[in-house]
Amino acid sequence: TVRARVREAMASAEEEPWSLEPVGLSVEKSHPCGNIDPQAVVYIADLLLTNAAQALVNAGVDPKGKKAAGAVSAYVARLDDMKMEPSDAIDPSTGKAKSFGSRLKAALEASAAAAKSTWRKVFSADPAKREAELRSARDELGKEGGHLEAGHQQRIAEYLINRFDSDGAARCDRVFPTPAALKQHESEGCEFRTVVCPHGGCSEQVSARLLAVHESRCGRRPVQCGHNGGCGALIAADDATSHVAHLCPRRSVPCPFASAGCRPPGGLLAEALASHCHGPPPTSWMRALAAASAGADPEHTSTPSASSLSPGAAAAADAPWAKHPIEGRQGDRIVTPTIRSDPEAELDISEGIHHHMVLMARTIEAQRIAIEELRKEAAAARADREQMRSAMAAMRGGIIAELAVGVAAGVKERKATDKALSASKAAWEKRAGKIESHVSSVDTQLRKVTHEVAEMKRVPR
Repeated sequence: TVRARVREAMASAEEEPWSLEPVGLSVEKSHPCGNIDPQAVVYIADLLLTNAAQALVNAGVDPKGKKAAGAVSAYVARLDDMKMEPSDAIDPSTGKAKSFGSRLKAALEASAAAAKSTWRKVFSADPAKREAELRSARDELGKEGGHLEAGHQQRIAEYLINRFDSDGAARCDRVFPTPAALKQHESEGCEFRTVVCPHGGCSEQVSARLLAVHESRCGRRPVQCGHNGGCGALIAADDATSHVAHLCPRRSVPCPFASAGCRPPGGLLAEALASHCHGPPPTSWMRALAAASAGADPEHTSTPSASSLSPGAAAAADAPWAKHPIEGRQGDRIVTPTIRSDPEAELDISEGIHHHMVLMARTIEAQRIAIEELRKEAAAARADREQMRSAMAAMRGGIIAELAVGVAAGVKERKATDKALSASKAAWEKRAGKIESHVSSVDTQLRKVTHEVAEMKRVPR
C-alpha cells in the first residue's frame, strides 16, 4: 500500500540520509566537531540562573508560586531573540575587543532587565531587600527539581553557545569530511575536548586548551617544600601549610626540657631534636640548674654572677662547661666536656638535676591526669554513641511496625474493595441477564405479531 511504502522510505532515510549521487550530483557530507568548553558551560549556566532569578524578581513573580514555571519558560524563550554585541565590540575600560563571555553576560542582563512591573518600580527600592529576594529566587530555581535545575542550565548554556558563538571562542567550529577524521580530532587534536586534571585528588574537568592554566593553579599540584632551606619533600600545594606546621623536619620546635631552661640560642629544628636531646647538656641548661640550686626561677634567669651564688653554685658557674658554649658534636664524635673536680659543685649540680627531675615528674603527672580526663570523655562519647544507636534502633523498629500496620490496613481495604467490586459485577451480570431475557421475549412477540399481520394481509376482504 502507499502508507507502507512511505514508512519504508522514511525508515531508510533515518538509517542512511538520501543522496543525490544517483541523479548525477555528488554531495560532500560534513561532520562538525561540536565540542564545547566545559568551563564556559559552567560559567554561562551560572549567569543564566542569576539572570533568570533577576527576571522573576523584576517581574514580581514568587519563585515558589504557580506563575514561576510560566515566567521562567517565557524568559528562556526570549533568549533566542536577544541581541548580542558584534564580535569586534571594544571594551572602553581596556581598549580591547570584548570577549564572548562578556558580550553574552550583557545580553542576558538586558533580557532580565526587560522583565519589569510597575509594582517593582514602586516598592523594591531597598537594595538589601532586592539582594535577599534575588538569592532566594536563585536557590529556589536552581535546587534539584526546580524550574531551572542543573541539567536544564547545562542544556540551555550549550544551546546559547552554539547559537551565538560564531567565532569559536567557547566551542570547536571545525568540520570534517569523514567520521574517522572527526573521531581522531575529538580524541586527540581538539583543544575544546574535555580532559580531567591529572593530579591525584583533583577531579576537575577542563578543556584541553586550559589544562596548563588549571595545572598551574591546581591545589593538588606537587610542589617542593622550601621552608627554612627546604626539606626537599614533594607535597600537594594545599597541604603545604599543614606540612610546614606538623611534618617538615626543617620546622622550628621547642626542646622538651624548655621548662627547665633549655633554650638553644639559634632555635632548634625538628630533624636535630633527637641528637640534641641525646647529646651533652647545653650551657644555658646547666646555668639554669645552677640557678635553681640557689633558689632562683629557672624561667627568668640571666647569667649569674659569682657573688650572687652559693660557693657550690659559684663553682658550678665557673666550671669550663659553664663559661664556654658547647656545640655538642665535633664532626661525628660527641664531645665530652672536662669538668673540674669539686665535690661541693657536684653536690649543687646534683641538687639542680633533682629539682629538674621533680619538675619532670610534675609534668608527667599533669599529662597522666589529662590522659585520664580524655579517657573519661571517650567513655562518655562511647556511651552517647551506644545510646544513640539504641534510639535509632527503636525508631527503626517503630517505623517498621507502622509500615507493617499500614500495609496490613491497605491489604484489608483492598480485599474489601475487591469484594465490593465482585458483588457489583454479579449484580450487573444478573441485571444484564434479565435485560437479555426481556429483549428475547419482546423479539418473540414482535415476530408473532409480524406473522399475524402477514396472515391478515393474505386473507381476502
